[in-house]
Amino acid sequence: MVLNKHRWGLGYVLGGDPAQGGMIAMGRSGGEFGHPGNGGSLGFADPARRMGSGLTKNLMTAGDDPAKITAYLVPEAIRRHLDGAP
Repeated sequence: MVLNKHRWGLGYVLGGDPAQGGMIAMGRSGGEFGHPGNGGSLGFADPARRMGSGLTKNLMTAGDDPAKITAYLVPEAIRRHLDGAP
């Protein structure tokens, strides 16, 4: 994962639209912040949802498609639940 292509704020990577430099795994609104780790791990906070997430892995793979990695899929399922979506 190349961190210099992401938006940064106060030392943290910011969520939001990837086309705008946001990290989609943290969320799409742009208010999320956190930091990815080696091998696909991720920790972030989503203040709007009052949600924090930390995911560590024991297999050092990150994946090529940001919308198909574990660090995106798990928080996305939690966001759907919190937002009341099926």
